[in-house]
Amino acid sequence: MAIQAAREEERVRKSLEESKRFYEVPNEQQNGKTQNKKPSAPCFHCGKMGHWARDCRSQQSTSISGNSANHPPKATVITITCRYCKKPGNTKEVCRKLKYVNSKKGIETSENVSKTQGNQSQSYINGGRSASSIKTAAISFQNSS
Repeated sequence: MAIQAAREEERVRKSLEESKRFYEVPNEQQNGKTQNKKPSAPCFHCGKMGHWARDCRSQQSTSISGNSANHPPKATVITITCRYCKKPGNTKEVCRKLKYVNSKKGIETSENVSKTQGNQSQSYINGGRSASSIKTAAISFQNSS
C-alpha cells in the first residue's frame, strides 16, 4: 500500500514539473525584453556585420528609391508547348506523337503529301476503316410455306 502511494505521488510530481515547463515564461520575456542574438556572419546583402539580411537597411533604401541601375531587368521566359501532346519544347509540326498516331491511322502528313505528289492534290477521307477491312455476310431466308 505504501509503495502504491509513493508511485502515485511521484507521478503527480512529474506531471506538475512538465506542466510548469510547458506554461513557464522564459526569463528574458519576464523583463519585457527579448534577447536578439546578433549574427556572427556578415549580412548577405550589404556585407556588414551586426544584422541579418532580412533586417538590412541598405536593401530597403534601394527598393524604396527605385534604383534599378544595379539590378538588370528580368527576362521573360516563353515556353513553347505542343498543341497536340501538350509537351514543352516542341510544336505540332514536329510532334512525334502526332506523327506516330497519323502513321497508324494511315493519314499522310502535309510534308509527305507535298514531297511525293508535288502540286497535285488528292482528296480522301480521313479516319474510318478501309473498304477491304470490312467483313460482309449474306443472310438468306427460305420461305417455309
